[in-house]
Amino acid sequence: MANRFKYVMYEHNGLSYNFILLPLVMNHNSIQHTQRIKSAGFVELSSEEGQYGSQIIKADCFGKSITLNKESNPKEDSKIITISLSLD
Repeated sequence: MANRFKYVMYEHNGLSYNFILLPLVMNHNSIQHTQRIKSAGFVELSSEEGQYGSQIIKADCFGKSITLNKESNPKEDSKIITISLSLD
């Protein structure tokens, strides 16, 4: 599995971060938001087999959003999205 999306990372209650995945055909600024946007860009999701045969989803963030004028934070954003999508 390899899929590419746009994403927006935003503050949630000032304590943590949440994200929204968007299809590539949408602009980053098409979402309605009331929270402070931390970063935005593109993410590629891939799947690999874990140690015990389970599927692990891995996120690789990159690039920037021109419409939001925000850069991605590849290392931190990739980690947040990977952990969030790997929760059962």
